[in-house]
Amino acid sequence: MIPRLRAIWERLQRTLPLRAWKRYGDLRGNRLAGASSFYGFVSLFPLLVLAAAIVSAIAGPSGVETVQEIVDDNLPGLKIDVATFHRNAGTVGVIGAAVLLFTGLGWVDSVRAAVRSMWGLDDQPGNIVVRKGLDIVSLAGLGVLILVSSGASVVLVSYAGEVLDWLGFGSGWMLRLVTGLVSVGGSMALFAYMLSGLPRIVVPVRNLAVVSLLSAVVFEILKQFLVQYVVGTATQSSYAAFAAPLALLAWIYLVTRLLMVAAALTAESAIDELEEDERAQAAPAQQVAAAPVDVLSPGQVRATEVAAGAVLGAVGVALVLTAARAARTVRSALRRQRDE
Repeated sequence: MIPRLRAIWERLQRTLPLRAWKRYGDLRGNRLAGASSFYGFVSLFPLLVLAAAIVSAIAGPSGVETVQEIVDDNLPGLKIDVATFHRNAGTVGVIGAAVLLFTGLGWVDSVRAAVRSMWGLDDQPGNIVVRKGLDIVSLAGLGVLILVSSGASVVLVSYAGEVLDWLGFGSGWMLRLVTGLVSVGGSMALFAYMLSGLPRIVVPVRNLAVVSLLSAVVFEILKQFLVQYVVGTATQSSYAAFAAPLALLAWIYLVTRLLMVAAALTAESAIDELEEDERAQAAPAQQVAAAPVDVLSPGQVRATEVAAGAVLGAVGVALVLTAARAARTVRSALRRQRDE
């Protein structure tokens, strides 16, 4: 009985979920999530101030209402009055931009280092000037993605409500289902960016899509069920005024832990795909080795060398060096971890 249970446990340990969880524990995912959560908490309010100021200054009252809905849906219980930012849009924009650049870059650096650590990669790639410049671009890209996904979600849900009313379904469970699917789609895009774009890791598209979808579903479940428990502690008078920031920090920590688990899952799934590619490449190589070899004349050899040199030169000019270097770095790191 015991040997059978031991064999079952050994087989389970080779499955993708348990290997990802082991990677998360071995690389101290909890500590990485804790450090990133602190920077995320410090950067959250400047980001909200700047986003509200920019959107409200451009879109006016409708923009204020949209931002207020986004804040209430994703950060319930904080009771942030976006209209205050709208009344001081010019001043808040300048101050918020300076604060966001200082605090936001620290959060980007922390998240990038944490996700890359889950892959066993260098958490500080390149020189500091290029790295900080890319961090600014990553932070701006994240802000644009949040605004676009939030705006698209509002438009899609509104349009779906009109279509359902026209079809006679009303605003019942069908509208709630559409709203949930749209929310999962927006969260999926954010997780994909956080797992690949922000840490600058080349992740196989299929693996990234699957892990991002799973992470988005778990995130929406947490948001629907656990956020009320976390934020509910802040509404109790016995916790006084300091409870709201602590509850918010706890919520950020939960989400960051989810991100670290997702990063470990993408790394392990990438190892599986790398092994499949190597097996697929090994089979034709064996067949070629067994086949008879054609003998070329000296003239054919020289012509082949010239043609190959021309082709390689053209390909080298067109090659995107940064992406190729990143891909090679990821693959070599995965091979080292697999061999260990």
